[in-house]
Formats: sequence, C-alpha cells, structure tokens
Amino acid sequence: MKYHIEYAKYKYGRITAVGWLTGDTPEIPTFIWAEDAMGRRLDCSVERREREDVRAAVFPEDTGGLFGFRICFAVAEGTAFFLCVSDGERTNRCRTDTRRVSATGRIPDSRKAQLKETWRSLIRKDSPEGKPVVSPYGDTDRQTASSESRRGSTPLFSIIVPACNTQGEHLADMLESVMGQTYDSWEICLADGSARSLRESCEEDQSLLGRTLAGYLTDPRVRYRHLPSNLGISGNSNEALAMACGEYTVMLDHDDILTPDALACVAGMLAKQPEADFIYSDSDLTDHDYLYCYNPLFKPEWSPQMLYSANYITHLSVIRTDLLRELGGFRSSCDGAQDWDLFLRVGERTDRIYRIPRILYHWRAAEGSTARGVEEKPYARRAQLASVQGHLDRMGIAGRAVFEDRAGTCIRVELSAREHRGDVVLCTAPGVILSEEAAAELRAWAGVPGIGVVCPRVADEKGRIVSQGVLLCGDGPEALFAGSYPGTANALGHTDWYRNHVAAEPFCYAVSRQAWEEVGPPDEKLGPLAMVDFCLRMEEAGYRTLMTPFAQVTGEQSIAQAIRKEALAAYKKRIKRYQAEERR
Repeated sequence: MKYHIEYAKYKYGRITAVGWLTGDTPEIPTFIWAEDAMGRRLDCSVERREREDVRAAVFPEDTGGLFGFRICFAVAEGTAFFLCVSDGERTNRCRTDTRRVSATGRIPDSRKAQLKETWRSLIRKDSPEGKPVVSPYGDTDRQTASSESRRGSTPLFSIIVPACNTQGEHLADMLESVMGQTYDSWEICLADGSARSLRESCEEDQSLLGRTLAGYLTDPRVRYRHLPSNLGISGNSNEALAMACGEYTVMLDHDDILTPDALACVAGMLAKQPEADFIYSDSDLTDHDYLYCYNPLFKPEWSPQMLYSANYITHLSVIRTDLLRELGGFRSSCDGAQDWDLFLRVGERTDRIYRIPRILYHWRAAEGSTARGVEEKPYARRAQLASVQGHLDRMGIAGRAVFEDRAGTCIRVELSAREHRGDVVLCTAPGVILSEEAAAELRAWAGVPGIGVVCPRVADEKGRIVSQGVLLCGDGPEALFAGSYPGTANALGHTDWYRNHVAAEPFCYAVSRQAWEEVGPPDEKLGPLAMVDFCLRMEEAGYRTLMTPFAQVTGEQSIAQAIRKEALAAYKKRIKRYQAEERR
C-alpha cells in the first residue's frame, strides 16, 4: 500500500483533505475514513478521483484507476482525530488535531519520511508541490507597493460580485479575502440572482458557516441586492455595477480569492500612474477547496493582438468606473466571454493600461468554471469568437476569427488575402526558407495599422521551438518557449497565442514600409544587439511588435544566446534607456 495526504484544512468546523492512495496492484481496492480520538468512525464524505500522475509513477504499465481522494468530515475545534487508509489487509491511522491542521495545512503520514519523500519526488513533476515558477517579467515589491498606496490618495474601490446559487463555503472564502485586505477603502457590491436571498438562507442556517456568512453580509461595507430573477452573468454584473460608488471598479467572481495585499498593490500603482484607466495583474488557479494554488499565469504588458488569441488578462482586473459605465458595462450577448469582450472594448477607448507583475488573484477551478476549461461552458466558445470578431469589425480590420485548434483554446485571425507587397518590407537571411503561406501571414499582419515588426515562430528540424520572439527581460534576453513544442502551454501562456512585446529574430521578419521609413533599418554596427535595438525603436515610435505562430521557419539558435555571450552589458544599458523613456 502506498499513499500520501497532500493537503488539508480545517475551516467552518470541517476537515477537508486530498491526496492519493493505491494498493500493491491497481486491482486491489483501497479505503479511507476518519475516526475520533476514541477510535469511533466519523460521518465522512469521500470522493475518489483520477490521478494520472500517480498512475504513471506507480503503475506505468496500466491505464485508468481512481487513485486520488478527497475526504470531508465534521470535527470539533481543538480535538484530535485519525485519518485512516487501508487496502483490506493493512491499515494506517494518521493521528493529528484541528490546531495542527490549521497551522500546517497538512495531516502527517504515518510512514517513514524517507519513503514519503521518495514517492513525492516521483510524482512532483505533475504535482502542485513542484518547483515554483518565477516570472521572467519581474515582480513588484509588495512592501514598496504598500508604501506607495499609503503615500498616494486612497481611492474607493467598488468590488462588484455577480452571484447565483454560490456554494456557501466558496462565498465565505471570497468575502473573507476581501475583509482581510491590508487596504481598507473598499466596498462590495453583491448582486444575487439566486431564487432565494442569501441573507435569508444564512439567517436560518445556524451552522458555523451560516453564522460566518451572516456576519459578512451584514457588514456595512457590503452593499447587497437580491434580484427578482437571475439575469445571467452580465446582467447580474451590471446590477452590481449600478450600486458602485467607487472611482474604480474591481471585478471579482463569487467564488474566487484576492491576495491580502491585492487592493494595496492596485492603490500603489495608481499612486504612480494616477491617469490609469485599466489595471490588471498576474493570477493563478486554486483547487475546488482552496487547499493549494497552481498554474500561475505571468502576463506581459498590454498586448492587443495577444488578446485576440485568448483572454490572457482574466483577473485581477480594475477599471475606472466612469469608463466602464460609458462603455455600457457588460453585454449579455457575450455571456461566457463577457470579460474578454469588455477588455477588447476598453482597449479601443484608452491606452492608459497598466500591469502589476504580481499574483494578486486566485481563480477557483470549481465545477462549471472556465478555469477548468472552456468545455465547462459550451456556449462560451461562440461568445469568444463573437467578441473577437466584433472587435475586428469595429476596428476596420478585414479578418475572420476562427478556432485554430480542435480543443477551442486558441483563436486565429485569418486576415484578408489582399497583397501588401508594396507596403511591407520582408527580410529573410540567406538559407532561410519561407513558404508562400508564411510570407502572406507576415505581410498581412505588417499591413495592419499600428504594427511595425512581425516575426514567425522559429523551430528546429524536429519541430521543437527555438524561439517565438525574444523576451526582453531585465537580466538578459530569453527566447520565448525555447525547447517546448507547438500546441503546449506553460506559465507564460500558450505557444499558439499571438505575442506582442517581443523582439524578432534577425533572420526572418516583416516590417510595414511606413514604420521602416520612419524608424530606419536595424543598425548592423550593434552586432547581435541590432534587432533588439530595432524593435525597441519601433516601440518607442509607437509601433507594436508581433510574433505570429501561424508562420514558421526553421532555425537552430536564438539571437538571445549570442547577446548573453557577447553583448549583455550593452543589452542591459539599452533596456534601461527604453524603460526610462517609457516612464516619461
């Protein structure tokens, strides 16, 4: 028998634990239950789950099997209990108490530490306990952000929350995360589309959870409205927006969680950029029970074409309330992609958009949430296409939005087949083979107003990505997605998304002739730094760079490696000069 209790929590009078458990063979049944300190069985809710990582590590030759588990049971605060696992012949009883669970988030396995670590290391590669991923875009200093918020003004944030039939514990987690903010100038505007009022339900529920929720909902900072009927996600959001009194609106789903300093970091950004209309941050996912966080998404600066591929912004999102109202709020015709549609419309109206490179939002992967995948809401796919297509039409871009992949996770914009040969400079190094289809893709995007340099994906002869543009990180350039394969994703997003804010590789790119004549060609005297300087000059002149994954050439090495070896000091100096220009 092998097992590991990975995470546990004690909240609202209940223990929730998740982990995995197997017999010596996949056919042997296994069992899990809880007992009180006297050995009496407790009433438990047990769910067995698939764990492909466990199967691959323990039974690599077999398929299927429910080796994961989730167990919940009530226990009085401060008391001890046993979590028991068995394969029918052997039983292990793991003893702990509620205080230890609250303090550590764990239930200790009754096994030797060395054996435990052996199995954890086998599974770690696919486990939330894996090595933390660090953002290449840098990170804000939380202490600095908090001090900035204290020095600046203290705008009122209206946190709009559309709710409907929310699980009580999820709602309590969300409200608790707001009540615990280190910044205190906020209000919650909660529009409840449930058939029965949340307040009435909580007043009748005398459990610890019910009493906790009732206390939150009677807080004077919570503006609550029970709607006559459920108006859908957009309609409920607009009702919440109608209650907002703050200068800025914060969008928060009814079952998600803010980090304790989320609003302080936003206020700190506003102290530095008071003209901001739209602010967003990095985010990650949390499991159904908010036991652990995983899948961070580190986001670049405002990237209009990347937003065609997917709603990379999601959460945390903060919009100036007057602007949000001028835009008409949320559109019910886009339910399932209402935030995506809104972000596209905001980008049409303003360029005063700023990013906080910090995870400030935990998006819960609950049942029915698109955090689990777009298939959780089939209607969302239609709304996503309609949102992007509507934006293209409004902007006068002759293109058609289509899903490029069968899973419906990446949108491609098929631009008009009109020729741009006279309007575009297409550069390819000797030996680079560029197909007609790839050349047409580069030319078409270089012909879109506002775009300066367009580059393709570079892959080796085996199809592995060499570069999807060069990320201009502060400590040195990095080839985006180097070593990955097309159709995959990591903490920087999906390989099949368009990308802004990258430098092109020097051996294949297209440039609009207008931008070429205004900015001038790459300065070859700069050696390996020439293309980075060229793309930065484009950005400084107001043109965006773009990598399209739908054009591909073969190559073996990114210019990023040469810069690190031959011109790193000059690179850092150039990046600092660009950043200084951006701050002006």
